[in-house]
Amino acid sequence: MKRKIISALLLSLASTAQAASYTAPSVITNMTVGRDFARVKTQNISSAEGCSKSEWYILDFNGVGTPEMYSMLLAAKASSQKVHFQLIGCHLDYPKVTHVYNCENSQCTN
Repeated sequence: MKRKIISALLLSLASTAQAASYTAPSVITNMTVGRDFARVKTQNISSAEGCSKSEWYILDFNGVGTPEMYSMLLAAKASSQKVHFQLIGCHLDYPKVTHVYNCENSQCTN
Protein backbone atom coordinates (compact mmCIF):
# COMPACT_ATOMS: atom_id res chain seq x y z
CA MET A 1 0.00 0.00 0.00
CA LYS A 2 2.85 2.39 0.86
CA ARG A 3 4.42 1.78 -2.53
CA LYS A 4 1.20 2.68 -4.33
CA ILE A 5 0.89 5.94 -2.41
CA ILE A 6 4.52 6.88 -3.03
CA SER A 7 4.22 5.96 -6.70
CA ALA A 8 1.10 8.08 -7.05
CA LEU A 9 2.80 11.06 -5.38
CA LEU A 10 5.88 10.76 -7.59
CA LEU A 11 3.73 10.49 -10.70
CA SER A 12 1.76 13.60 -9.77
CA LEU A 13 4.96 15.56 -9.11
CA ALA A 14 6.46 14.48 -12.40
CA SER A 15 3.38 15.53 -14.34
CA THR A 16 3.40 19.04 -12.85
CA ALA A 17 7.10 19.70 -13.59
CA GLN A 18 7.72 22.19 -16.38
CA ALA A 19 10.31 21.68 -19.06
CA ALA A 20 12.85 24.45 -19.42
CA SER A 21 13.84 26.25 -22.59
CA TYR A 22 17.17 27.96 -23.21
CA THR A 23 18.13 31.08 -25.12
CA ALA A 24 21.15 31.51 -27.36
CA PRO A 25 24.13 33.44 -25.94
CA SER A 26 23.60 37.11 -26.68
CA VAL A 27 24.49 40.61 -25.50
CA ILE A 28 22.00 42.49 -23.31
CA THR A 29 20.72 45.54 -25.17
CA ASN A 30 18.20 46.97 -22.67
CA MET A 31 17.17 46.52 -19.05
CA THR A 32 14.49 48.05 -16.88
CA VAL A 33 14.01 47.52 -13.17
CA GLY A 34 11.07 47.98 -10.88
CA ARG A 35 10.15 46.99 -7.36
CA ASP A 36 9.15 43.40 -8.16
CA PHE A 37 11.02 42.45 -11.32
CA ALA A 38 13.59 43.38 -13.95
CA ARG A 39 13.02 43.22 -17.69
CA VAL A 40 15.89 42.19 -19.94
CA LYS A 41 16.18 42.45 -23.72
CA THR A 42 18.96 40.77 -25.70
CA GLN A 43 20.16 41.07 -29.31
CA ASN A 44 18.65 37.70 -30.23
CA ILE A 45 15.45 37.72 -28.21
CA SER A 46 12.85 35.17 -29.26
CA SER A 47 9.48 33.93 -28.09
CA ALA A 48 9.62 31.13 -25.56
CA GLU A 49 7.60 29.16 -23.07
CA GLY A 50 4.33 29.87 -24.90
CA CYS A 51 4.10 33.32 -23.30
CA SER A 52 1.90 35.86 -25.05
CA LYS A 53 4.62 38.57 -24.99
CA SER A 54 8.15 38.14 -26.29
CA GLU A 55 9.75 41.60 -26.28
CA TRP A 56 11.46 41.05 -22.91
CA TYR A 57 12.56 38.33 -20.50
CA ILE A 58 11.49 38.79 -16.88
CA LEU A 59 13.53 38.19 -13.72
CA ASP A 60 11.03 37.96 -10.85
CA PHE A 61 12.59 39.39 -7.69
CA ASN A 62 10.59 36.97 -5.53
CA GLY A 63 12.49 33.93 -6.83
CA VAL A 64 15.36 32.02 -5.25
CA GLY A 65 18.81 33.33 -6.24
CA THR A 66 17.44 36.55 -7.67
CA PRO A 67 20.07 38.93 -6.20
CA GLU A 68 22.88 36.84 -7.66
CA MET A 69 21.23 36.60 -11.08
CA TYR A 70 20.48 40.33 -11.10
CA SER A 71 24.12 41.08 -10.25
CA MET A 72 25.26 38.89 -13.15
CA LEU A 73 22.90 40.74 -15.50
CA LEU A 74 24.21 44.15 -14.42
CA ALA A 75 27.83 43.04 -14.82
CA ALA A 76 27.14 41.53 -18.24
CA LYS A 77 25.32 44.67 -19.40
CA ALA A 78 28.12 46.95 -18.19
CA SER A 79 30.82 44.88 -19.90
CA SER A 80 28.86 43.82 -23.03
CA GLN A 81 29.44 40.15 -22.21
CA LYS A 82 27.15 37.52 -23.63
CA VAL A 83 24.58 35.82 -21.41
CA HIS A 84 21.93 33.25 -21.98
CA PHE A 85 19.01 32.10 -19.91
CA GLN A 86 17.10 29.10 -18.72
CA LEU A 87 13.41 29.99 -18.96
CA ILE A 88 10.56 28.25 -17.19
CA GLY A 89 7.01 29.51 -17.50
CA CYS A 90 5.75 33.06 -17.80
CA HIS A 91 5.59 36.04 -15.47
CA LEU A 92 3.37 38.96 -16.51
CA ASP A 93 2.99 37.11 -19.85
CA TYR A 94 6.76 37.29 -20.55
CA PRO A 95 9.24 34.35 -20.41
CA LYS A 96 10.54 33.98 -16.85
CA VAL A 97 14.31 33.75 -16.24
CA THR A 98 15.21 30.97 -13.80
CA HIS A 99 18.96 30.70 -14.46
CA VAL A 100 21.56 33.08 -15.93
CA TYR A 101 24.64 31.82 -17.78
CA ASN A 102 27.56 34.16 -18.46
CA CYS A 103 29.56 32.37 -21.13
CA GLU A 104 30.23 32.50 -24.84
CA ASN A 105 28.49 29.28 -25.87
CA SER A 106 25.39 27.39 -24.83
CA GLN A 107 27.36 24.62 -23.10
CA CYS A 108 29.55 27.04 -21.11
CA THR A 109 32.62 25.17 -22.26
CA ASN A 110 34.66 28.26 -23.18
